[in-house]
Amino acid sequence: MNAARILVAAIAVAGCSSTGPNTVQLLGNFAAPLGDRTSYLAVRMFMDADGNLSGRGWSSYSSTLAAGVTITGTKAGESVSLLMHPKAPLGLVDWRLDGTLTGDTLRGAFFFERNSAQPVELLRVSTIPLGDYSLSMAGALTDSSIGLATFNYGGGSFRLVQFLNVPDRSLLVIRWYRRDLPAPGTYLLAPDGTLGPTAEFTYNPGGGSDDEDYPVQGGRIVVQESARYVLAGRFDLNATDPRGRAVRLTGTFNAGCTGNAC
Repeated sequence: MNAARILVAAIAVAGCSSTGPNTVQLLGNFAAPLGDRTSYLAVRMFMDADGNLSGRGWSSYSSTLAAGVTITGTKAGESVSLLMHPKAPLGLVDWRLDGTLTGDTLRGAFFFERNSAQPVELLRVSTIPLGDYSLSMAGALTDSSIGLATFNYGGGSFRLVQFLNVPDRSLLVIRWYRRDLPAPGTYLLAPDGTLGPTAEFTYNPGGGSDDEDYPVQGGRIVVQESARYVLAGRFDLNATDPRGRAVRLTGTFNAGCTGNAC
């Protein structure tokens, strides 16, 4: 899947460093709610020796910023100018963040084109959501994909939803029947939802066919990061295809919260 391969390459470049004159250094992760407190913005910035910025960003302010966002920009003294590039087909309009970086605080205005600017005051944090996930399928079904991962609160319970933001064939939904975020740790799947999370997986074989349910019987989910706006980890699930043949689903998730309950 070419779209998936392109996104993986972009992530790898954003985080690399060199030992030459253009050494890239991590300026840090910065995140906080926007000025109106309805949405969240996070950026991870790297800078080379010439003051050029690169990195990743994520925001629940717009679906175009939920996954695959790359950052470019410049830094001169305390002045910072960032462009946030959404991944097509979610959006082709670059968002801007213009402001200053002083110590552990990035202050400025967040906007695109003629949109009203939102004031921002982003604080240095240990981690930010990247809004993406990877999935590998083995056994009776062999395939792989990466895409958009989010989590939210619905119906009085917590749920992690992972789905693709590009045309693809797979959909994975993971739900916790609880009223708070799952703490870091290992969770065994519970088909009835009483003792642990549940999972649903569908796959489209293509050729104009309808989606097919792949019942998930068991497996485990490992939560590595759990915070107000970040839920990250990995999963290893056992499913069957519509003919009852075994399928193994493995992957990682780095989800951001898109619900107002965050």
